Amino acid sequence: MQYPGPHRYPRRRFDLPAGAAYRVDVIDTWKMTVRPLEGARTGRVDVELPAEPYVAIRLRRDAG
Repeated sequence: MQYPGPHRYPRRRFDLPAGAAYRVDVIDTWKMTVRPLEGARTGRVDVELPAEPYVAIRLRRDAG
């Protein structure tokens, strides 16, 4: 989980560990919404973020 707080980054880059796939969610902590990104991700991932502050990025190992 990464929480950049009030910063409004257009995207965040992650280098995910080899040998596993991950699900990515963008969480709006003010509106209390979760936007899952389509599909599982591997390797280097750029997560596009909304132009709003107080969003979090959650990466979870894909179980299936």
